[in-house]
Amino acid sequence: MSNLFPSSKEMEEKISKIRSKMSKNEEETEGKLGTKRPFLVRESAFGVVEISEEGLEAESHSNFSSFRASVCVYSGKWMYEVTLGTAGIQQIGWATIDCPFTNEEGVGDSVDSFAYDGKRIKKWNAKSSNYGEAWMAGDIIASCIDLDAGSISFYRNGKSLGVAFPQVKHGENAEGMAYFPAFSLSQGERCSLNFGSAPFQFPVVGFQSLQSPLSEAIVEMADYLFSLFSNFLEENANELDTIRFISSISEYLRPFLLKDYIQSSHVYPLMRRLMQEEKNQAVQRAFQMFLLCLNEEECHSFVNQFFTFLGNKIRTIPLIDPASSWRPLIDIQMVCILIKLPGILSVLLSTPFSNILESFFTIKQPNNVDLAQLFPVVWWTGTEEDICSKEKMDESFQLLRRVIDQNESYLMDICKTFIESNFIDPKSNQSAQTIFKNWIRSILSKNKGVNRNIQPPGLSDSTVLSNLYFVILKLLKEYFESGKVSEFPLEMFFNNELEYFDFSRIGGLINHLNKNLAIQSAKDIQINPSGKEEEMRHFADQFAEKSKKKDRPLQVFLFDSLIILHHLGMSTRFKSAAMHLQNQISTIAQLDDTNKRIKRASGGGPVGESTDRLLFAKKAFRDDVIEHVRVCAWIGAMLYSSEKQELMFKSEVFLVELLSFASHFDPIFSYIPECYLEVLVDSFHALRRGDPPFPLCGSEEKIVQLTKIIEFLIEHFNDKRIINPDIRDFLLQSLSVLLQYHDFVRVFERPEVNRSLFMHSMLEAFDARFWIPIANILLRFWRGTGFGQAVKRVNDCSSQEYQNVFRNVCSEDMNLLSEFINRVFNNLNWAITEFGVASKELQTTASSLPFAINAMYPELIQHQRKCNVMFELSICLIRIVELVSLEIPNAFMNNDINISRLAELLIFVLTRTTTGGDAKNFDSLIKLENAALEKINRLSIFSPAVGIIANLHSYHLQHKTKTSLSKMIASTGGFRKEIFDYLLNFDWNRAITDQEIKVDEKLKILSQFNEELCTEMDAQDKKDEELANSNSDDMCSICCSAEVDTRFVPCGHRSCNRCINRHLLNNKKCFFCNAQIENVVLDSKVE
Repeated sequence: MSNLFPSSKEMEEKISKIRSKMSKNEEETEGKLGTKRPFLVRESAFGVVEISEEGLEAESHSNFSSFRASVCVYSGKWMYEVTLGTAGIQQIGWATIDCPFTNEEGVGDSVDSFAYDGKRIKKWNAKSSNYGEAWMAGDIIASCIDLDAGSISFYRNGKSLGVAFPQVKHGENAEGMAYFPAFSLSQGERCSLNFGSAPFQFPVVGFQSLQSPLSEAIVEMADYLFSLFSNFLEENANELDTIRFISSISEYLRPFLLKDYIQSSHVYPLMRRLMQEEKNQAVQRAFQMFLLCLNEEECHSFVNQFFTFLGNKIRTIPLIDPASSWRPLIDIQMVCILIKLPGILSVLLSTPFSNILESFFTIKQPNNVDLAQLFPVVWWTGTEEDICSKEKMDESFQLLRRVIDQNESYLMDICKTFIESNFIDPKSNQSAQTIFKNWIRSILSKNKGVNRNIQPPGLSDSTVLSNLYFVILKLLKEYFESGKVSEFPLEMFFNNELEYFDFSRIGGLINHLNKNLAIQSAKDIQINPSGKEEEMRHFADQFAEKSKKKDRPLQVFLFDSLIILHHLGMSTRFKSAAMHLQNQISTIAQLDDTNKRIKRASGGGPVGESTDRLLFAKKAFRDDVIEHVRVCAWIGAMLYSSEKQELMFKSEVFLVELLSFASHFDPIFSYIPECYLEVLVDSFHALRRGDPPFPLCGSEEKIVQLTKIIEFLIEHFNDKRIINPDIRDFLLQSLSVLLQYHDFVRVFERPEVNRSLFMHSMLEAFDARFWIPIANILLRFWRGTGFGQAVKRVNDCSSQEYQNVFRNVCSEDMNLLSEFINRVFNNLNWAITEFGVASKELQTTASSLPFAINAMYPELIQHQRKCNVMFELSICLIRIVELVSLEIPNAFMNNDINISRLAELLIFVLTRTTTGGDAKNFDSLIKLENAALEKINRLSIFSPAVGIIANLHSYHLQHKTKTSLSKMIASTGGFRKEIFDYLLNFDWNRAITDQEIKVDEKLKILSQFNEELCTEMDAQDKKDEELANSNSDDMCSICCSAEVDTRFVPCGHRSCNRCINRHLLNNKKCFFCNAQIENVVLDSKVE
């Protein structure tokens, strides 16, 4: 036994000798005033700030909160450390007692205060200037004041940021002045302080802590006891020897174990060294031995303190630290080892452990400086830069990905420990699994406001949400593969089993649903006939029994939490990732373009291309590319492993099957949270825009699953049960995005997809809100078929299949087609009118500005943007009219109202874009020669107009129809024949540069139309002359071109049949007296 540890006598003599040193009075340190243990003074705070009980943590709950510590310094060299809980606007530094704190001013905003703000990368002393580098959550910022030299400097994670303020008043120049540690935080920002109650993470040589350090004797005593402890661990002692050793040392070791300072300076380094040496059993043994030194209450305190310390370490230590020799993830691995010890989980669960567990899920994120250390050498596709290396970039990336995957593996291990534990809390009678579920729900609750414009305080770090999301995703792998959506308890959406906070439901607010669509029994549930009858009836039969069952499978709870996690955190992260990737692509394109210009300039390129200027631009673009490549590499390692993408796709399939199943039950479907639909679409696009993109069409199996998603979107983008039009628009926009890609178009053409429903729903939903995406979809199906358009090419998005579907749907439901055409005309009238107004405003603004500044004038840019948008919308709608005239010409030729409106439209458009006084505005717009308006040209608007004329005139000639477009235009009047001659004489060959586009055939038809128009105009002139000589009372007072032959009932006012029917398209009241119309009478017959 003497070989294992010293005798009791030797130990007592050594300890007694050290204790004798403790009795000597420690001298007070000169240069500071205040409390012995510094803390944040609540009474000094301005604004609403939450300060922890021990006074070392603070969080701002108002726009700008400021506060001081309880100590000040007037001479000497002092420091403290700040651990950032968030990375927003915080001003950290020093201030005198005279520094004013207001809702707009704080530390650094006056001459007697000094601060560093890493969010804005500035230093503040009455005014601001650039300083330091960007900080991140988890960073440790050291604030150092040297009142011997009169300077203040800051350190980020041990790296000096340089002297920030070299001329701080001190010595004789600062008589009566003292400097307090002071802080100003914007809303939601939080930090924790170390004034010396624990060893500094990054001590600065020569600077003292504001809290007096432990005496040398106490440190010597701790060193001695822990050296004995460490030496004993090295021996392979049996249980009896261990008990004897503990009994001899516990009396002396016990008070040290509960000191935060000693845990940081001795306990943790010992445990970390054992972890580094991969002595996992020794780690467990050491921890158990520590606990044997303590009573039950002290054990609880020690476990809580140590796991809190580990959590703080995880928050502040990067995943990979190139400057450190320590293995990555030692701390989270230590948690996994210790939490499995008998009794440790029960101790943790019996204490407030929510923040501790949350800290385990945190990852310290890097800034640009940190990323440069992670990826010292970068590479991107197509680069020819000498500084790039694909092998070295891949090596750094794979190392980071392995570490991240290992970290998630440890987190899964921790979660499984909670899930599989048999522990029951005696106080609450809750199992470890239930407590773990409550913790997940608490995370969701505290982050429910994360997507608000002004975020509330207390939010979790974004990495907490993403890590928890991916861990749950992996836990649910087998559940997704089972695909048992019919067993999912849909009743939990309406029986208040789970709290959905203030989330809206598909059918509206929950109070509205409970009042108007309450579900009390199976009788209140209606089964949609489109569902599988056997499954539907089974669900209804089991409803009463299932609704009483509260003990749901864990997977149901986890899946619901997964959806909310995606809604709260992952949706934003995936969108941000896509934005970073797009920025990377853009900057690479700029760099490539600059390289090409350098080659041209060095080889005698265009005059004015300065090689020096281009080389300077190249360096700036290359730096931007390198920065974006590093950021995208970090994001890719965090979010886009193939395993994660596969699991996300499986969750997507499970979700769409669940929603499809639930949609067969009314009103259950209305109770589902809106976020379920949002996540369905968001996660799908996250996969599509991934880096690399997930191969959604990579196999027949995936295509079959993808078809389910597309089918659901088609069935529900016009589902009136979805009350929020923004959600329906969201679903429709997603369909529109997918149809930009050839591979997805081919999936839309598969027989499993209800193409007729899709087309019918689009035509039905073509209204003021949804017409733009629908119009874009339709035009993609007909790409290359319009006059003057490029011919179809391989892999384009046109679809002969949907062209046939359009003809069939419209032929079967002419009323639907008439309503669709009416909405097209209404929107087209609005768009063209707005374009005319915008073009006049643009020219008026441009003429009032000097030429040198008008290109950058904000108001002018706004008018240019409006002009472009309105012109593009107008062309889009005219193309819609063209495709209808191509596919279903009888929609115009057999309908007097439609052909009349079309004639008016063509006259209106051509009068203002061809020749004559009304076209001067358009002429002036084109002659502005503004690059921002280059898309506004005559070819764009003439092409669909000629296409409409040629399509309908061909149909007229082929079928010998009684009605013709030329006759209707002639009867409409209000135009000059020259506008149609202008179309015919337009230089089409010069305007159309693509030689594959053929126009001769339809221009020949246009010539024939012009000839017939002349004939019809002559006939109309004779008819007008006859009408002028007839009784004016018989002529319609609205159009003045037709006889009165119809009257309204009951008011009796009269007009021509065409004017009345056109008026009834959008208004059911008499246009003379505004009376409600009950009927229309024509020649004594009810029409």
